[in-house]
Amino acid sequence: MSLPKGVAVVPAITDSPNEYSSKHPARTKKFPSADELVIRRPANETNYSHQWRHELEHDAESVFWLLLYWAMVVQPKPSAKGLPNEYIAPAVWVEITGDAEERNALVSSLAQGFLSRVTHSFFKPLQPLIENLAAFLVVDRHWLERSDQRNQPEYINEAFQRLILAFILENRSKEFLLTASYV
Repeated sequence: MSLPKGVAVVPAITDSPNEYSSKHPARTKKFPSADELVIRRPANETNYSHQWRHELEHDAESVFWLLLYWAMVVQPKPSAKGLPNEYIAPAVWVEITGDAEERNALVSSLAQGFLSRVTHSFFKPLQPLIENLAAFLVVDRHWLERSDQRNQPEYINEAFQRLILAFILENRSKEFLLTASYV
């Protein structure tokens, strides 16, 4: 389902895995689990009172792009059940290598689950992680009220850490994480 123009969804932040909460209680207290939030984007996003500068959440976005690129090019080892190389649809490559508008469209499509395959079919279990991470990048934190905990620069990093750790803990012994090579 596509969202109406001007509407965005701030994803829920999940509970921390116990392995994380026990080691970082201050972080889990600072960023408690939160429900999904539907917001209206500002009508004129260019009228922010702040100038652009590199912020912590941009590092999380870089992690996302590296993970997405890796997931797109990784192939199962040739010995893995005789699976052939599979190639990603050219349209996805156009968006990931295109301008900012095309990359934003890719993130939005991933966040809404519109792209059915951005990885080799063997690595399909990565798709939900990629989609969940993308969902956090769709909303600019400056659209939120200043008092909202999700408007803090380290919020996206916290959400990414929780999602990635939960994914690793859930899938650490699965074959798709143990069997990879590069084209």
